Amino acid sequence: MRSDLPDLMRSRARAAAARRGAPRPLVGVCARPAPVASGLVRWLEGAHLRLRVEEHAEHEAAILLERGPEIVLATEDVALRTVLPALAGAQMVAGTRVLVLAADLTARREAALLALGAAGAADIDAGRAPVVRLVSDTLAGRPVASPAAVRILGAGGARPGSVTPRQRQILALLAHGLSTAEVAETLCIAQSTVKTHVARLGERLGVPGRRALSQAAPAILGDPLQVRTLALAQAAATRSPVQGGNVPC
Repeated sequence: MRSDLPDLMRSRARAAAARRGAPRPLVGVCARPAPVASGLVRWLEGAHLRLRVEEHAEHEAAILLERGPEIVLATEDVALRTVLPALAGAQMVAGTRVLVLAADLTARREAALLALGAAGAADIDAGRAPVVRLVSDTLAGRPVASPAAVRILGAGGARPGSVTPRQRQILALLAHGLSTAEVAETLCIAQSTVKTHVARLGERLGVPGRRALSQAAPAILGDPLQVRTLALAQAAATRSPVQGGNVPC
């Protein structure tokens, strides 16, 4: 018998006791629809990760972040529309990491989410195991971003900073529900120009389609409450003088 066995057993017992006495990390779940959120909570609670898991409505994201949870787990729409903008504007949440669950996740979309402030992402359609692994690896400090997404980020292909001032105006107006025709009229540009900007933005940021861009706009612009005011003010400054009362721009 090894002579150091009692010491080893005591050391393991002390480590186990320390783990039992340590506060459990808080994971807040913000997801829609409600059955998806409840399912994510059940997945995490059944994974035996020693977590405190709380389900929060989307409008509670800012309040949740103020509490400084270790992780906020959000579906892509909620993350883009609410959680990531709230994270950008919150104080004292340096340790909080946002993990995003998306359907049909691609490396380019993952890179775009990372560029917007997410710590990691997983395909929600892949089931329980990848979600649990994403949370577990994040808590353990292990890398969770895919190598492909990291390469895209390194090449600068998904960074919001590459958005031009005109594209920021278009994003702001899309975020507030303006149609392509209304955006064109507001900015005094052709509808075809708006469509071209939207297509280039989607390709650059890895966000597919006009609707997804509208949802991502607050996170990209960083100010979900004032983006339309800013866009309209900038648009007014770029308008051509009205002549004869019949020319709209």
